[in-house]
Amino acid sequence: MAKVFGLTYAGMLGGPALIGWLTNVLPLNLALFVGVVLGALIAIASLFLKEDPKA
Repeated sequence: MAKVFGLTYAGMLGGPALIGWLTNVLPLNLALFVGVVLGALIAIASLFLKEDPKA
């Protein structure tokens, strides 16, 4: 659980900074779309995770 909270905290701090940095290179709508694409990739990748047989 601590790992999840740590990653969430890092994402809350780093996400806006990353989007701000991307807006130097891309328009704002495309910079925000990068987050949508990454979220979709994470959702698709989660389909390939295997369950722990011990759980």
